[in-house]
Amino acid sequence: MKAPGLRVLHVIAELRRRWPWLTTTVDIALFALAFSAFTKVLGKTSGIGTTAGFFRIELPVVVLIFAGLYWIIRESPLRPLVAAIPLAVVYVVHDLYYAS
Repeated sequence: MKAPGLRVLHVIAELRRRWPWLTTTVDIALFALAFSAFTKVLGKTSGIGTTAGFFRIELPVVVLIFAGLYWIIRESPLRPLVAAIPLAVVYVVHDLYYAS
């Protein structure tokens, strides 16, 4: 009997094989949600705050950059994480620079 975690990974791998467009869409949507929460937390901790235009202007641009990086990187289980790391680093460095 397989461990529950291995079954979940097997199901995810099977979904990625059958419907690659669906998993790409889910990865991008999860990135948008996680990045929105990430910027809110960074804004609260650094004292800079987030602008009112984040969801209207900044988030679509960041999602397009993520999608471009996602498209360039070869397929692997860590693909969404590797595509998100440069964007997270830029935001952290920006907040650290302006918060000090």
